[in-house]
Amino acid sequence: MARVGRGTANVETFPAIACRLSLDAARHPTLRSLAHENISTPGNPFCPIEIVAPAKPTRHRHGMSVDAEMWKEIQRQRTQRSQRNGECQLLVSMCSLRSPRLIDFTLAWVQTGVDMPGPRSYIGRMKSLSSSFKRGSCLVFALLLANFRCAAQEKIPAPTHPPIYEIRADHDPDGIGKFYQGREIAQVMGHQAADWLERPEREAEEKPSLAITALHLKPGDVVADIGAGTGYYSRRLAREVGTNGVVYAEEIQPEMLDILTNKMAELGIHNVKPVLGTITDPKLPPASVDMILMVDVYHEFDHPREMTEAMVRALKPGGRLVFVEFRGEDPKVPIKPLHKMTVAQVRKEMAPFPLKFVETLEALPIQHIIIFRK
Repeated sequence: MARVGRGTANVETFPAIACRLSLDAARHPTLRSLAHENISTPGNPFCPIEIVAPAKPTRHRHGMSVDAEMWKEIQRQRTQRSQRNGECQLLVSMCSLRSPRLIDFTLAWVQTGVDMPGPRSYIGRMKSLSSSFKRGSCLVFALLLANFRCAAQEKIPAPTHPPIYEIRADHDPDGIGKFYQGREIAQVMGHQAADWLERPEREAEEKPSLAITALHLKPGDVVADIGAGTGYYSRRLAREVGTNGVVYAEEIQPEMLDILTNKMAELGIHNVKPVLGTITDPKLPPASVDMILMVDVYHEFDHPREMTEAMVRALKPGGRLVFVEFRGEDPKVPIKPLHKMTVAQVRKEMAPFPLKFVETLEALPIQHIIIFRK
């Protein structure tokens, strides 16, 4: 219960309080003491207060609101801070004044210059306050519950989300110590090992020609080879899409792109476009690619989530995202564990994105072909 003179204002009972303030009343000691009084309304967690101007005059049991035009005039006159005897009306919505914890109220010292004397005024007197002050100037108080102030005093922690990546000091020497979805990210193979990508026995070991056939590309397709390396797959893709198609050969290592472009020039291939990407973005045009191919590269992405977001943006609607990864389920595959992936892990990491799992092809000797569609 908040008390002013002989009057009372029960915020549990009143859904709204119409109130006024004049400069001489602002010096009243009872008014100043309101800032330290407690109002107890138990059982409710939030307590916002609104100052509103109704579209048309509306009579309340304990006061009367101003109309929209009068409110505009009040606001204009308020900024001028002109005459000493001015009055204004505030409709303080107390409907949600409900928190037993937040009992620190800020006193509204509204100083305006609106001259509204006499019975024609839209301003009504509160019965509980009229006996305490002279007729020419009435007390207008506003109990403004400062939500921003309460928040500063009672800092509510923001909801926490698990981090995307986890860094561990104890990790596999073939990894970088950074984990995503429970998987440690493998170290990147540098351009110094470019010869291994062009080894003569690769066709017999991995059968890349079978992988190209399984992708069912057609002339005119736009394809991206992410982590293209020396262009081993890029030049094979270029033959499938023909001269009307395009292959974006993306790499983050400029040295690899130098090797790739020299090789394409040597072979007379002109529909492969080298692209220097970053560790978070392959720099592909948005919604432009029919298929994105990653051959033994996704497990090395330093930022797999950001890279996947960027690749999904680059795909056309219905475009395919294709992984070729050594089988992590098979311990007999002679590849270091961090450079292999299981189908379950790939599907887990693609689950947050607008991709539909299509199928896993097992046409290759030691690798999966895992296909998703946007």
